[in-house]
Amino acid sequence: MAVVREEDGTLWLDFDDGAVQSRMLRADPARLVLEYTRRMMGFLLLHPAPERIAMIGLGGGSLAKYCAATLPEVDFTAVEIAPDVIALREAFGIPPDGPRFRIFCEDGAEFVRRDGPAVDVLIVDAFDRTGQPESLCSAAFYDYCHDRLAPGGRGPGAGLGLSIVRSVVAAHGGRVTARPRTGGGLVVEVFLPQR
Repeated sequence: MAVVREEDGTLWLDFDDGAVQSRMLRADPARLVLEYTRRMMGFLLLHPAPERIAMIGLGGGSLAKYCAATLPEVDFTAVEIAPDVIALREAFGIPPDGPRFRIFCEDGAEFVRRDGPAVDVLIVDAFDRTGQPESLCSAAFYDYCHDRLAPGGRGPGAGLGLSIVRSVVAAHGGRVTARPRTGGGLVVEVFLPQR
Protein backbone atom coordinates (compact mmCIF):
# COMPACT_ATOMS: atom_id res chain seq x y z
CA MET A 1 0.00 0.00 0.00
CA ALA A 2 1.27 3.48 -0.88
CA VAL A 3 1.35 6.26 1.72
CA VAL A 4 1.59 9.97 0.84
CA ARG A 5 3.43 12.36 3.19
CA GLU A 6 4.13 16.07 2.88
CA GLU A 7 6.62 18.27 4.75
CA ASP A 8 8.26 21.62 3.97
CA GLY A 9 7.11 21.73 0.35
CA THR A 10 8.19 18.14 -0.35
CA LEU A 11 5.74 15.36 -1.18
CA TRP A 12 6.73 11.71 -0.65
CA LEU A 13 5.20 8.48 -1.85
CA ASP A 14 6.26 5.74 0.55
CA PHE A 15 5.48 2.10 1.04
CA ASP A 16 3.55 1.53 4.24
CA ASP A 17 6.82 0.41 5.89
CA GLY A 18 8.32 3.89 5.30
CA ALA A 19 10.59 3.06 2.35
CA VAL A 20 10.58 6.01 -0.09
CA GLN A 21 9.13 5.27 -3.51
CA SER A 22 9.12 8.80 -4.90
CA ARG A 23 9.82 12.37 -3.82
CA MET A 24 8.65 15.65 -5.36
CA LEU A 25 9.33 19.33 -4.67
CA ARG A 26 6.06 21.27 -4.92
CA ALA A 27 7.96 24.31 -6.28
CA ASP A 28 9.61 22.24 -9.05
CA PRO A 29 7.50 19.10 -9.70
CA ALA A 30 9.51 17.87 -12.73
CA ARG A 31 12.86 18.02 -10.92
CA LEU A 32 14.45 14.62 -10.30
CA VAL A 33 15.02 14.74 -6.53
CA LEU A 34 16.15 11.15 -5.91
CA GLU A 35 19.59 10.23 -7.24
CA TYR A 36 18.48 6.97 -8.80
CA THR A 37 15.95 8.82 -10.98
CA ARG A 38 18.68 11.10 -12.32
CA ARG A 39 20.81 8.07 -13.08
CA MET A 40 17.97 6.31 -14.86
CA MET A 41 17.75 9.25 -17.27
CA GLY A 42 21.40 8.61 -18.17
CA PHE A 43 20.17 6.82 -21.29
CA LEU A 44 19.94 10.31 -22.84
CA LEU A 45 23.74 10.35 -23.05
CA LEU A 46 23.59 7.40 -25.44
CA HIS A 47 20.21 8.07 -27.04
CA PRO A 48 19.61 11.85 -26.83
CA ALA A 49 16.61 11.97 -29.17
CA PRO A 50 14.31 8.99 -28.59
CA GLU A 51 10.98 9.02 -30.39
CA ARG A 52 9.12 6.58 -28.13
CA ILE A 53 9.66 5.78 -24.42
CA ALA A 54 7.82 3.17 -22.38
CA MET A 55 8.15 2.85 -18.62
CA ILE A 56 7.04 0.05 -16.32
CA GLY A 57 6.18 1.40 -12.87
CA LEU A 58 4.86 4.88 -12.10
CA GLY A 59 5.17 5.59 -8.39
CA GLY A 60 4.95 9.35 -7.86
CA GLY A 61 5.67 9.91 -11.54
CA SER A 62 9.09 11.56 -11.22
CA LEU A 63 10.43 10.06 -14.44
CA ALA A 64 7.12 10.53 -16.26
CA LYS A 65 6.95 14.24 -15.32
CA TYR A 66 10.59 14.76 -16.23
CA CYS A 67 10.09 13.19 -19.66
CA ALA A 68 6.91 15.22 -20.27
CA ALA A 69 8.69 18.47 -19.31
CA THR A 70 12.06 17.95 -21.00
CA LEU A 71 11.14 15.71 -23.95
CA PRO A 72 7.74 17.08 -25.04
CA GLU A 73 8.01 15.66 -28.57
CA VAL A 74 8.57 12.10 -27.31
CA ASP A 75 5.71 9.61 -27.30
CA PHE A 76 5.61 8.43 -23.65
CA THR A 77 3.70 5.51 -22.12
CA ALA A 78 3.82 4.49 -18.45
CA VAL A 79 2.40 1.20 -17.22
CA GLU A 80 1.45 0.82 -13.55
CA ILE A 81 -0.18 -2.26 -12.04
CA ALA A 82 -1.66 -0.56 -8.95
CA PRO A 83 -4.77 1.57 -9.51
CA ASP A 84 -4.28 3.25 -6.10
CA VAL A 85 -0.90 4.56 -7.29
CA ILE A 86 -2.42 5.88 -10.54
CA ALA A 87 -5.16 7.55 -8.46
CA LEU A 88 -2.44 9.76 -6.90
CA ARG A 89 -1.37 11.24 -10.25
CA GLU A 90 -3.11 14.58 -9.66
CA ALA A 91 -1.59 14.95 -6.17
CA PHE A 92 1.88 14.42 -7.69
CA GLY A 93 1.27 16.73 -10.65
CA ILE A 94 1.49 13.99 -13.28
CA PRO A 95 0.17 15.38 -16.57
CA PRO A 96 -3.16 14.17 -17.92
CA ASP A 97 -3.24 11.68 -20.77
CA GLY A 98 -2.91 13.21 -24.21
CA PRO A 99 -1.79 12.30 -27.72
CA ARG A 100 1.89 11.89 -26.68
CA PHE A 101 1.57 11.02 -22.98
CA ARG A 102 -0.45 8.21 -21.42
CA ILE A 103 -0.62 5.99 -18.35
CA PHE A 104 -2.15 2.51 -18.43
CA CYS A 105 -3.18 0.33 -15.52
CA GLU A 106 -1.61 -2.94 -16.57
CA ASP A 107 0.92 -5.54 -15.47
CA GLY A 108 4.32 -4.59 -16.90
CA ALA A 109 5.13 -8.20 -17.80
CA GLU A 110 1.89 -8.39 -19.80
CA PHE A 111 2.62 -5.04 -21.45
CA VAL A 112 5.92 -6.17 -22.95
CA ARG A 113 4.42 -9.50 -24.06
CA ARG A 114 1.54 -8.04 -26.04
CA ASP A 115 1.92 -6.65 -29.51
CA GLY A 116 2.57 -2.95 -29.59
CA PRO A 117 4.79 -0.35 -31.18
CA ALA A 118 8.53 -0.71 -30.80
CA VAL A 119 10.12 1.65 -28.29
CA ASP A 120 13.47 3.42 -28.36
CA VAL A 121 13.79 3.35 -24.56
CA LEU A 122 12.21 0.95 -22.07
CA ILE A 123 12.55 1.94 -18.41
CA VAL A 124 11.82 -0.65 -15.73
CA ASP A 125 11.24 1.09 -12.39
CA ALA A 126 8.71 -1.17 -10.71
CA PHE A 127 9.20 -2.16 -7.10
CA ASP A 128 7.16 -3.23 -4.13
CA ARG A 129 8.34 -3.30 -0.53
CA THR A 130 10.25 -6.55 -1.14
CA GLY A 131 12.06 -5.33 -4.27
CA GLN A 132 11.40 -5.89 -7.95
CA PRO A 133 8.47 -8.28 -8.54
CA GLU A 134 9.48 -11.75 -9.65
CA SER A 135 7.52 -11.42 -12.92
CA LEU A 136 9.87 -8.56 -13.89
CA CYS A 137 13.06 -10.47 -13.10
CA SER A 138 12.88 -13.52 -15.36
CA ALA A 139 14.98 -14.07 -18.44
CA ALA A 140 11.69 -14.49 -20.38
CA PHE A 141 10.58 -10.99 -19.30
CA TYR A 142 13.83 -9.51 -20.59
CA ASP A 143 13.47 -11.46 -23.83
CA TYR A 144 10.08 -9.76 -24.31
CA CYS A 145 11.62 -6.40 -23.40
CA HIS A 146 14.27 -6.99 -26.04
CA ASP A 147 11.61 -7.78 -28.62
CA ARG A 148 9.82 -4.44 -27.90
CA LEU A 149 12.96 -2.37 -28.56
CA ALA A 150 13.39 -0.55 -31.84
CA PRO A 151 16.76 -0.98 -33.60
CA GLY A 152 19.33 0.78 -31.45
CA GLY A 153 16.91 0.95 -28.50
CA ARG A 154 17.97 1.11 -24.84
CA GLY A 155 16.63 -0.70 -21.79
CA PRO A 156 15.93 -2.13 -19.16
CA GLY A 157 16.46 -1.44 -16.15
CA ALA A 158 16.80 -0.93 -12.48
CA GLY A 159 16.91 -3.67 -9.92
CA LEU A 160 18.27 -6.57 -11.96
CA GLY A 161 20.15 -9.26 -10.10
CA LEU A 162 23.63 -9.74 -11.53
CA SER A 163 22.92 -13.39 -12.37
CA ILE A 164 19.96 -12.28 -14.49
CA VAL A 165 22.10 -9.59 -16.13
CA ARG A 166 24.76 -12.14 -17.02
CA SER A 167 22.21 -14.55 -18.51
CA VAL A 168 20.49 -11.82 -20.55
CA VAL A 169 23.76 -10.42 -21.86
CA ALA A 170 25.06 -13.92 -22.65
CA ALA A 171 21.86 -14.79 -24.49
CA HIS A 172 21.72 -11.61 -26.57
CA GLY A 173 25.31 -10.43 -26.92
CA GLY A 174 24.70 -6.99 -25.46
CA ARG A 175 26.57 -4.92 -22.93
CA VAL A 176 25.77 -3.84 -19.41
CA THR A 177 26.61 -0.93 -17.14
CA ALA A 178 26.13 -1.05 -13.37
CA ARG A 179 26.51 1.82 -10.93
CA PRO A 180 26.05 1.79 -7.16
CA ARG A 181 22.87 3.46 -5.96
CA THR A 182 22.88 5.68 -2.88
CA GLY A 183 21.33 3.70 -0.07
CA GLY A 184 22.45 0.37 -1.50
CA GLY A 185 21.81 -1.69 -4.58
CA LEU A 186 22.69 -1.01 -8.18
CA VAL A 187 21.32 0.89 -11.13
CA VAL A 188 21.84 -1.51 -14.02
CA GLU A 189 21.36 -0.71 -17.70
CA VAL A 190 21.41 -3.44 -20.30
CA PHE A 191 21.98 -2.49 -23.94
CA LEU A 192 20.89 -5.26 -26.28
CA PRO A 193 21.36 -5.38 -30.04
CA GLN A 194 18.17 -5.63 -32.08
CA ARG A 195 17.43 -9.14 -33.32
